[in-house]
Amino acid sequence: MSVPEPFAPPPVSVWGPSSPPRPITISVANGKAYVWDAGAVLELRSRYHIVGALVGTLPRMPLQNTFYGLPLSLMPEEVTLLLERGYVHLVDEGLSYHAPSAEDMKKWDDSRAEEAREYARAKKIAADALREQKIAAAKMNGLGPRLGPRAQDGASAEPEGAAVGDAGLVAGTSETAKRNLDEGLTSFFDDSGAAEDSVVSEPPASSSPSPLPSTAPQSTSTSVASRPTHVPFPVSTPTSSTSLPWYNEGVDELVPTTLDDARAKGIWTWPRTQSEQLRYKVFRGLWERGYYITSGSKFGGDYLMYPGEVS
Repeated sequence: MSVPEPFAPPPVSVWGPSSPPRPITISVANGKAYVWDAGAVLELRSRYHIVGALVGTLPRMPLQNTFYGLPLSLMPEEVTLLLERGYVHLVDEGLSYHAPSAEDMKKWDDSRAEEAREYARAKKIAADALREQKIAAAKMNGLGPRLGPRAQDGASAEPEGAAVGDAGLVAGTSETAKRNLDEGLTSFFDDSGAAEDSVVSEPPASSSPSPLPSTAPQSTSTSVASRPTHVPFPVSTPTSSTSLPWYNEGVDELVPTTLDDARAKGIWTWPRTQSEQLRYKVFRGLWERGYYITSGSKFGGDYLMYPGEVS
């Protein structure tokens, strides 16, 4: 195995213009250290050869355990090394949350209720657009939906001898049936448009050509094809606690946390024992030689060393 060049990242005092304006934030919870910012994860690996381990579930791939996302979990050796050199500051997550006030909770509840109302409005638009697309396609094929009394509005009954399919479509052959179908569709669209306008304003029509033929019926203000027919449920999960009104780091972000300061405040006390001190000295020595280091517990060892970037 090739031996990498000795590694000595620049101290905070000589960071250049392209460097971060402040030390990286590390969140500490129950004695474990985590990094929640993707830019900070990249900075740790590219500048300081700190790898860590991603332990979060991917939002779009929750039912697997091969690929992981944020947060990045750091080994205690990595945290102590970063503290010693002034590259990070620690945030005690246990002390960063205060009890929300009644006003805070009202704002939170109001924002969630508005998301639910917005979903209901978008869902109605999508349902109306899908229904109109189906009616337009049926009309172009010489078929008509079995419209209700409100949509038919006095139209005559279904013609004798009409063929009724499994989907509830009626095939009429007489001119009277076709005329009644046109009147019923017009009434249906007028009523649907009026009800829709009372709930939410129409989205702007798309500039792209409609995939439906030119004979497809139009709604009162926008084409059927330009309106969405599927609306995902807006489950809003805040990705950062810093936006919550009841969260406060309570740390001067311009001043890095030193190891002695972290010990005095009880935020970080590793290494405590002689064995932990020995482990840290070994880790620091390997890191200073330029190795990328990860946990070796999976293979029955303390560390895995890589002379280059970990793939």
